[in-house]
Amino acid sequence: MSWIVIVTERRNETLTSAPALDYQSPRHDEDSARLLIELISGVTAPEGPGPWRHAIAGGQRTIELRSETA
Repeated sequence: MSWIVIVTERRNETLTSAPALDYQSPRHDEDSARLLIELISGVTAPEGPGPWRHAIAGGQRTIELRSETA
């Protein structure tokens, strides 16, 4: 089984002048996907698939781990 990491950022563009962001990673094994989540979020990835929400400047970041069949 492979896993993808989905990241969605929503920002108040008036405050940040940065656009919203949507990202979907290529397929990874579970350990690599969790490492990517740690790199993106800056914290150890909790158990489970998420979603996890983090405050960012002017908005919110949502990270989700989703399984994909090969």
